[in-house]
Formats: sequence, C-alpha cells, structure tokens
Amino acid sequence: MLNEQQITRLLYRLQDPVLEASLEETEGVLEVQVLEETANIKIALADPAVETDHFVHNIEELLTQFGVNEINIELEYLPAAVIDRIFQVRDNILSESSKTKFLAIASGKGGVGKSTVSANLAVALAKQGKKVGLLDADIYGFSIPVLLGTTESPRKENGQIIPVETQGIQMISMDFFVEPGEPVIWRGPMLGKMIKMFLEEVRWGKLDYLLIDLPPGTGDVALDIHTLI
Repeated sequence: MLNEQQITRLLYRLQDPVLEASLEETEGVLEVQVLEETANIKIALADPAVETDHFVHNIEELLTQFGVNEINIELEYLPAAVIDRIFQVRDNILSESSKTKFLAIASGKGGVGKSTVSANLAVALAKQGKKVGLLDADIYGFSIPVLLGTTESPRKENGQIIPVETQGIQMISMDFFVEPGEPVIWRGPMLGKMIKMFLEEVRWGKLDYLLIDLPPGTGDVALDIHTLI
C-alpha cells in the first residue's frame, strides 16, 4: 500500500483536462489521506465539470495498480489566480509561440565594452521601430541602467515583474535587486534562479528582440541562459 507522499507524487504526473498542465504545475493536489487500504483525495481543477469521468477513471486505474482498494475523490475549482498564472507562464518569452529573437553579447574578459554595445544596439533597433528588450545579466558588473540614464525601478503586477521602459526599450537589470554598495556574492544555483526569473517572470510582452548583456567569461550565467533559450 502506498503512503500519502507516494500517492501525491503519482498524482502530480496527471494533467488538468482544461489547462493541459500537470497537477504539480497547478498545485492541484490539495489533500491525500490514507487510511488502511483507502485513499481519500482532494484535487482542484480549472473546471471540475469538464471530462471529469475520464480524469477520475485514470486516477482509480493508476492507484489500483499499486494496491489501493478504495479511492474517494473530491474535486474542487482552482482559484482564478492560479489559472491566470498558468496562462501567463505559457505566454512568456520562452514559450513555443514566442517569436522573439535572442541576441547575446558576450566576451571572454571584462571591460571590453559589452554593455556599451548592448545599450547602443538596443537603442538602434528601437529607433528602427523594433520592439526591444534588454536584459542586463552581468550579475557582478551591471551598468545598463546608468548607460541608459534611468533611475526608475520595475514594479510587480499580478505576480509578474513589469520592466522599466526607457528610450523605447523594455529593460531589466540586476541593479534593481541589489542595495547600493551591497556586494554580490551569489553562486551557481542562486544565479540560475535569478536568470530564470528574469526570463520567465518578467512581462516582456511581444518583443522582436531580447538583447542579453552577459557577464564576462563562460561561467554559470552564460550556461544557464544557453540552457533556457
């Protein structure tokens, strides 16, 4: 007989019939309780009235294979905020439907003008009427806000970061997330999370180009960006 954690992991693989997202993505497994050979399960779906017979049958068939004899399933509605979050994630700049072209500005060493090239190229493209985003991914040597002459900060709206707009460019920089004079001592995993956030949780909109000002070298940030895009 499976325990509650094992059943939860199995349920995470199933998809919400409407959202076509896993129950792990939607956080739709609300409760799993195991009493002897009975499993009581509470699940939230985008619309419990749609194709639920097939969905429930899949759960019963799955758990029966692992020795669960009696299964009680209760279905609830997912909160609207969760549904909105799922749709927003699908519509981010990394989604399959995105038409954005990524241009990474890189160099093996620092101080050679990557940020200057990034800023000037972004402005030049914007003047041509292109929709341009500029991601300052130089974690330790961020300078794009200074080069573009802005002191504004991004804001949050419905769980997403709204980039600063300057000179017709949507812009995000590490500069916005570090206090003045605070040393940046982050390493691999934390850097990866920050880069992922910059790409997935920023509301870039429908960009023609996203320019990425990379830190010098071929370290964690460059590798993470290469993997993500």
